[in-house]
Amino acid sequence: MEYRLAKIEDIEIIMSIIKDAKEYLKSQGLSQWQGEYPCNNTISQDIRDNIGYVMTENNEIIGYFVISFEPDEYYNEILGQWLNQGEYAGIHRTAISKKHRGIGLGDYIFKFAYDICKKSSVKSLRIDTDPENLPMKKTIERNDFTFCGNVFIDGDKKVAYEKLINSI
Repeated sequence: MEYRLAKIEDIEIIMSIIKDAKEYLKSQGLSQWQGEYPCNNTISQDIRDNIGYVMTENNEIIGYFVISFEPDEYYNEILGQWLNQGEYAGIHRTAISKKHRGIGLGDYIFKFAYDICKKSSVKSLRIDTDPENLPMKKTIERNDFTFCGNVFIDGDKKVAYEKLINSI
């Protein structure tokens, strides 16, 4: 696997992967990503902000995700407690192509994000998902994230996790 910052010319492929992810979530009876989000404008902004990444294999884009070092307003209030009160990075908008789903590629994304964080000044890595999204929750927990509580994004309850970075 290789990783690189996404480019505007990748947007069509990225949106196709996100469309497939939305269909998969719907097929699992999940309400996550069943509206406009994430949309073309969101992904375009990720790319302009240099926080959107693609995972590639043999030069084919097979996944998309965001690693943001900016504080997330939705993480300011948590029903529970974060492990770290200092600087953190967040993983968002993780999607794997349909033909590569279910083979553990999320693990590689989380390791890549962790490695980037180790090289920075952040003390932890945070992520959230819908409470019913069992595949994502299993991936998060398998990668040694700790459940910290619930956050609310536009009124929707999410389960929030954090993983401390070794440099603490």
